[in-house]
Amino acid sequence: MSLPIFPTPGIRWHHRVLGVLWGFVGVIFIGSLLQHDSWADFGQWIALVLSFAFVATSIGFFHGRTWGRRIMGVLMVLAALFFLDAMAPASIAGNYEMVWLMRIGLAAVAYTWGFLAVPQAYSLDDLQ
Repeated sequence: MSLPIFPTPGIRWHHRVLGVLWGFVGVIFIGSLLQHDSWADFGQWIALVLSFAFVATSIGFFHGRTWGRRIMGVLMVLAALFFLDAMAPASIAGNYEMVWLMRIGLAAVAYTWGFLAVPQAYSLDDLQ
């Protein structure tokens, strides 16, 4: 039994919407990192490199490139770890607004993973 074939425009627009979403997240992180005063901290540089990786990968994901989809799957692991790491101290401190924001982020990660798991999304090499 095969999975139903999803229409190509739907897959194309899912790539575009998710690419813009994660690119926007990367740009927000870059903006917040550039406002940070201490660049002597090694963690700031790692976060900046990962933020640029999100922006570059989202461009490839937007255009439906195979490398963009593969790297986006890896970056979703890092995003899930980030959201879980931010959710733990927020829940301990009683900051429930931050907990809800991190849950929304985890839902976006889960949705992206679900989209990446659809075999029809991989059957298109480069979207038009």
